[in-house]
Amino acid sequence: MVLTTGTALSQLIPFIVLPILQKYFYGPADFALLASFVYFSEMLGVIGTLKLEYAIVAQRTPQDAREVLVTGVRVTLMSSGLALLLALICFQWDIIHGLHELGVTIFLLPAVVLSMGIIQLTSYWYNARKEYDKIAQGKLVQTSTSEGTKLIGGWIGLNYTGLILGRVLGYITLSVVQWRRYLQQAVNVDRRNFSMWEVIVRNKSYVLYTTPSVFVGALINFLYIELFLENFGSESAGMVSVAMTYVGAGLGMVAGSISQVFYGTISGIHRRSELQSLYVRFLGRLLLMSAAMTGMIWVLPASWIVGVLGPEWNDLIVYCRVISVWLGVWFISSSLSFIYLRLQRQNVMLFFDVLHVAMIYIGFHVGRGYDGTALGALWGFTWAQVLFYIIAIGMALFFIRTSKLLHD
Repeated sequence: MVLTTGTALSQLIPFIVLPILQKYFYGPADFALLASFVYFSEMLGVIGTLKLEYAIVAQRTPQDAREVLVTGVRVTLMSSGLALLLALICFQWDIIHGLHELGVTIFLLPAVVLSMGIIQLTSYWYNARKEYDKIAQGKLVQTSTSEGTKLIGGWIGLNYTGLILGRVLGYITLSVVQWRRYLQQAVNVDRRNFSMWEVIVRNKSYVLYTTPSVFVGALINFLYIELFLENFGSESAGMVSVAMTYVGAGLGMVAGSISQVFYGTISGIHRRSELQSLYVRFLGRLLLMSAAMTGMIWVLPASWIVGVLGPEWNDLIVYCRVISVWLGVWFISSSLSFIYLRLQRQNVMLFFDVLHVAMIYIGFHVGRGYDGTALGALWGFTWAQVLFYIIAIGMALFFIRTSKLLHD
């Protein structure tokens, strides 16, 4: 409840600011380039730690947890160097169209990768210590900084760069705040010599299975924006990205909060019936939340959107309605996805995510081939997403019933 409440409060800021940004400062094309930067940076950022933050919660002592965190920071520094190299390549050559269009802004990529790594590692440090209030406070700091910078950028006449600067400064500010808090706590933890590589080997399941899995998940977000950019142009891609922001941003933050608490809760459960009961209970509650969210979006009149944002955003509500269908199912599956880590089925997660990429790529092109429109492609993408997440939820129940890690 602490995490969810803090997240909800932090999301009020972007939802209040976004209509102002749309109506007075930035157009769909600007949001398309923002989406290209955001999803590519997140694709690198989520794997920049090799997902060692997940191992922090599972450590038995504060010393072990600290060593995992420090190792994660060192890995993140290396990942930032790789991000700089990729930024140089994308700046120099038009290999990925959306990134090449960013110009020199692409060189903010390493800062995002480093900041995201620190945020992820310290958040799970607080999670292991049950200090959910610090995570919730951090979300407020991040969104306040990010949205304030976007407003200033629009006011002084910046284009998409104002949006990207806001995003980057939000990450940097939160990483500094959470790192300072961590250092204050780490002073009281006994230190000892340790090998970074030994820590990685001890937690190799996260590196070998979870890292590729979350990479593929992030690749999906970047892939569909790039597909819309290449096939339908920046206006359509911008409409999709803003619709994703309205529908998905709040759900994503809440899902992240719920999933962290869910993971912390199931880590100590070893009875099959107890874990299955908890999973089903979470599933039922999330289903109600998802249905309520989707229903509200579908009954929202299109005239309200035009009245608030202007005629340039006339089609936005249509995109929001379509996207809400699959995001509602994604919200449920994402909130419960840590069940695969608990059951040590990371190898299955990787297989599912590779299948996921294939499904949405096929779904996009089937929908595009149906009527040749961006909306048709979005519907094809949506049904592929819905099918995948239903499969993921059902397979989790199957693994609970058959896992050898649980006893009856």
